[in-house]
Amino acid sequence: MKKRTKAIGGAVAAAAAATALIATNPAADKEVNINYDIHPVNEYVSEMTLDVPDELSADIAELYLNGAEVDKMLLPNGSIKAIPLVFSDTDNLSIKLYRLGEQIGTVEFKDGKAVLK
Repeated sequence: MKKRTKAIGGAVAAAAAATALIATNPAADKEVNINYDIHPVNEYVSEMTLDVPDELSADIAELYLNGAEVDKMLLPNGSIKAIPLVFSDTDNLSIKLYRLGEQIGTVEFKDGKAVLK
């Protein structure tokens, strides 16, 4: 009987932890605007930086161009450097944000704005 009680207790604790994680994720039920900057480094390289809100606790961002992974950056101070063509049409870009190895959302670009969904 003790083993069964421990298993049930463990399942309840895991469910509570998952619920708490969802409840503490500000992007879980609303869209969050993400500030970004793209600037030229030289004629061959441009650089993208993100300003992800601290409450998201995101630690890694992966940049995708038309669904293909371009590069990753560490947050909050990382950047992605690529040829300027990658950043020429942000509507073709998306960014997956991760916290402790788990994806917490995808940033989509539309009309010059970046929104976490």
